Amino acid sequence: MVRIASLAVLLCAAVVTVKGDVCATHANGCSIPFGWTFFYKTLFTTACNRHDVCYGCGATHGLSKASCDSAFLRDMDAACHASGRRRSIQQRSVCTTTAQDVYYAAVHYFGSSHFSGPGHTASYCSQSWVRSCLP
Repeated sequence: MVRIASLAVLLCAAVVTVKGDVCATHANGCSIPFGWTFFYKTLFTTACNRHDVCYGCGATHGLSKASCDSAFLRDMDAACHASGRRRSIQQRSVCTTTAQDVYYAAVHYFGSSHFSGPGHTASYCSQSWVRSCLP
């Protein structure tokens, strides 16, 4: 019985991993200069991956850089609140402040050169999986 339960958990995890990997296929996670580790980098990886795909393909789907950046902030806030059950109110506040004042500010002010405008988007942007990564 334990083996069956273990197999079920493993299969469920595989499904979640595959779904999570869809956006990660053409993303680099939360790239931080010089490979430094930074607060909440792991927690925000899914948001970063979705943001990377949005920057690469958003224009193909009628999205602006501002739309991608706003969705990025919403995704990070959602990650902070989802992890909130395990964190104190103060820790959640630090998480959301870091999302806004560090990660969002970085892409908002310095990300323009990475946003692919119309006619310059990646070759994979018309693939069906891309839409699931966009806001």
